[in-house]
Amino acid sequence: MHACGNQNNQWENLTKGSELETGYVRLMPNTTDSGQCWNASSDSKNTTRVLQQYDDALANYCIDKKRIFGVGHSSGAQFLVRLLANSTASTHLALKAVAPVAADPANVIGPIPVLYIDGLHDNQRGANSAKDTVAKFRTANKCMDTSKPYTAIMGCKSQQDQSQVDPGCNIYDGCTVPTIWCAHNDPNYGGTQHGVPCFGISSIVNFFKSM
Repeated sequence: MHACGNQNNQWENLTKGSELETGYVRLMPNTTDSGQCWNASSDSKNTTRVLQQYDDALANYCIDKKRIFGVGHSSGAQFLVRLLANSTASTHLALKAVAPVAADPANVIGPIPVLYIDGLHDNQRGANSAKDTVAKFRTANKCMDTSKPYTAIMGCKSQQDQSQVDPGCNIYDGCTVPTIWCAHNDPNYGGTQHGVPCFGISSIVNFFKSM
């Protein structure tokens, strides 16, 4: 799911040359809402359209139905999380795992493996947005309050200014499924820390492959 103000080829461009392009069938829906922003409600007309397109993809491509994943950025990530909070949509999609980038919280119907990515000082989201979003996933996944560093995701150079990026990843203890939160310092997306960071695509690929 693309970000607000972006076309649905945003993820096509982000994943170009990666294993998400070469090893997966990619479905990239486009919102019909104004400003190219996804309606926050999971009951919107976009939900019906996305589920129909999803069914078309399953009917027309050779897809392993046990290994279907969801990604989204900003408005698209928020819409993805809302779908996970909708019992009908969540059951219909039956996603193996998700990797939302810079979403807002919703009452996720779990459990669902998640790699949640956000900017440590994302100025496009509220101060507690990331914390509250992760808390919803932690509740759905029955996690403990404690966590430990997740070192499988390495640092990288920001495409914004070539500064060194710390992924800032932690994995929560006691979860029924993997629950990882990466709070990074990549200034990408016009210096807002709101974008998909330099480690984003490779970490999403590796996370999905581990499922």
